[in-house]
Amino acid sequence: MKLNTKSTTRLTALVIILFVLTVVGWSLYLGSMIVASNEILSLKTENQSLKARIAKLSEEYNELITNYSKLKAEYVTLQSNYTRIYSNYTKIAGEYNELIDEYSRLENEYSNLNSKYESLKRDFEELEKEFKILEKNYTSLNETYTSLLARLRELEEQEGFKIEILENREYYHSVRDAIEKANKTILVAMYSMIYDPEDPSDWANDLLKELVQARKRGIEVKVIIEYRTYWGYLKENVKAYDYLRANGVNVRLDDEADTDHMKFVVVDGRIVFVGSHNWSESALYYNNEVSVKIVSESIAKIFEEYFERI
Repeated sequence: MKLNTKSTTRLTALVIILFVLTVVGWSLYLGSMIVASNEILSLKTENQSLKARIAKLSEEYNELITNYSKLKAEYVTLQSNYTRIYSNYTKIAGEYNELIDEYSRLENEYSNLNSKYESLKRDFEELEKEFKILEKNYTSLNETYTSLLARLRELEEQEGFKIEILENREYYHSVRDAIEKANKTILVAMYSMIYDPEDPSDWANDLLKELVQARKRGIEVKVIIEYRTYWGYLKENVKAYDYLRANGVNVRLDDEADTDHMKFVVVDGRIVFVGSHNWSESALYYNNEVSVKIVSESIAKIFEEYFERI
């Protein structure tokens, strides 16, 4: 079949177009291949770099794991130490609070003790003054005692003179017996005379009651009791005074500046008891005391005259 010119031209043009398209396609394909190849090379480079980074990161990770394990072990040790230290702290805190409380208590005790010390110091100064007075009185009394002792020795050889030593509790029984048997007079001069009605077994109470009974029998009873109270227990003398006075006994509290430290009893103008015994439970029952019983009208007269001068 013969092609006309027009058809030939169209065919030629189609062939050219196909050729151009083929050339263009291959060009695009080759360009894409080049781009892809470059990208592949770039990816390979990046892949190598990434592997290197992964290897380095893996190394750092392993190092981090090692450090973490070490740090964890140190943490466990530190936590254990912390627990122990906290426990010790709690214990010490408790002890500290106890010490604070103890300090406060001791501070209060010190304050109280200091107050008592100041009070005791004042009492001591007062007592020291009184001691000097007593010392002076003792010197005078000792001189009188020495004189009386010499006189007693002279009288021991006289007819009708008798001396009996009364130790400790012997005094109570002897004095009580003499008071019970008294016929005329009883004189008592006593430094400490303690009446304790709440104690039925107190021997001092017994002697006071015997004085009251003697008064009721018609015996002339005279009593002098020391009144000064620089030692607190002498305040009990007032109770004895009140008891005797309430029962009709002629009793006097001596409140003069000097101290009546004597302890003597004169019965019926012939029996004298003199010595260290006070009329108190401690002196009559518990203490070591000594007195003498003198049977002598002349000695009794000396004591009676002294009694009237007090």
